[in-house]
Amino acid sequence: MKAVRAAASPGLCSGQRVLVLSPTPTHPQDYGNRKRIFQTCKRFADEGAHITFVHYPAESEWRKILPAGADRAMRDCWDQVHTIGPARPLHTDPVHVEHAIDEWFDAAIGQFLTWLFSVQSFDIFLVNYSWLSKAFEFAPPQTFKILDTHDKVSGRRDMLASLGLGPEFFYTTEYQEAIALRRADLVWAIKDEERVLFEKMSPTPVLTMQHLDPARVLERRAANTDGILRVGIIGARNNVNRINITEFLNVALPAVENAFAPVRFVVAGTVCERLEGIDSPLIELRGPVEEVEDFYRTVDCVAVPMRASTGLKIKAGEAISLGLPLLSLAHAFEGYEAADPLHILSNFNDLANAVIDLSFAPRKRLTALASASSVSHRITAAKIDNAFQQTVARARAAAPSIVISVDSRAFVSGSIFNLVLNSVHENLRDLGSITVLVAQGSASDILNHPQGVDQFDRVLVAADIKDAAAAQARLAKLCTDIVQVEAWLQQAQPKMLVVEALHPADRTPARHKA
Repeated sequence: MKAVRAAASPGLCSGQRVLVLSPTPTHPQDYGNRKRIFQTCKRFADEGAHITFVHYPAESEWRKILPAGADRAMRDCWDQVHTIGPARPLHTDPVHVEHAIDEWFDAAIGQFLTWLFSVQSFDIFLVNYSWLSKAFEFAPPQTFKILDTHDKVSGRRDMLASLGLGPEFFYTTEYQEAIALRRADLVWAIKDEERVLFEKMSPTPVLTMQHLDPARVLERRAANTDGILRVGIIGARNNVNRINITEFLNVALPAVENAFAPVRFVVAGTVCERLEGIDSPLIELRGPVEEVEDFYRTVDCVAVPMRASTGLKIKAGEAISLGLPLLSLAHAFEGYEAADPLHILSNFNDLANAVIDLSFAPRKRLTALASASSVSHRITAAKIDNAFQQTVARARAAAPSIVISVDSRAFVSGSIFNLVLNSVHENLRDLGSITVLVAQGSASDILNHPQGVDQFDRVLVAADIKDAAAAQARLAKLCTDIVQVEAWLQQAQPKMLVVEALHPADRTPARHKA
């Protein structure tokens, strides 16, 4: 459920409105991209922002039905949720050799955004995936635009070819991908390796915004009495996973057999549907799992055998978030901070040999490897936190923000206070994002005239006005937060403060300097 935002120390995004466009839902969090988008939205919300989530359903399960549970969960989680029905075929092949950057863009998105930006203002517009970047063209100049790339789509066709696969999903040229990058005010790369490449393609600033689940160390089971090291591998049903896992097992199985190592590979996830040709007593195919934690509890360690792919390997992040012993190729660990040599192995041979060595090692080696995952999580989480703070600072510095400080009677239709606010708001609305701060009066005036909140879009209430504390829950239903004014003004640093009703915080020297 949506949290009621209390009048405490303001978060980094207190009072801000964040619009998020995504082709995938945030619920349930059963895929890596859904987890990333959910965590990003939640971080903004936890820092005090109001989230408007616009879902363009491009995933297969949303094409023919409306998953009621997922839809309801999103509406319970975010302040506003809109769904745009696709008005064109999805996931089409390229017209030429590779996709043009806007080839999958749907005119229905542009039509919806044209209306939405005409009735609401937003401080930040976050677009997920480069192939939806045309959406930025419908946002006003004062809205700060962030492109979350998730992965690099130029060069993807060559990457697939290196695995012996034909092109699939969306792939384009660097020239076309650069168009997407230039549309944004800030680009998020999911790992440093892609940040460096994006910086060469476009003058738009790029930050590395990695992904991690929250740390919650999973209690690991006791050692098997049979002495077998069970190595967990998990993946979704796609050809990249199939090829990488198959190539690794083709290397590892004979190596394990030759060493007479007590090892069993336990493979889970929908990728198992594409591994049916693999037959060995050293392999157990579990298939899809309802709760990934239940799978991880049954294995001794986790391996991520990916030598080629794009984006971040969410399964590696999942393992370190749960504090699990992890073995990974260096490529698969890009985007995370290694804390053990087994996190950054060079090739499948090294990974196979590391598994064999681990099977003969004392149990304490697994314990040390689990501790290394927790260290990796802490270091990576600190980098994510720093990137988020930089993002918010850039957005605040770029956005022309205006605060109008009023008496609560400005919400009473027909009053002189209301007439003045209408006039000032109308004259300033094209200059920047306007927040109406109720600095004097009573919260009852706002509750009795909710149409005013709709009209002025973003309204904050001073914590010390009459009835504010008692009205907190009802104000929250109107997307109206209660704030400690002085702390909030220091955090928000508005470019312009228009005072129609004076709050004591407006008299401070620091405020006059701002």
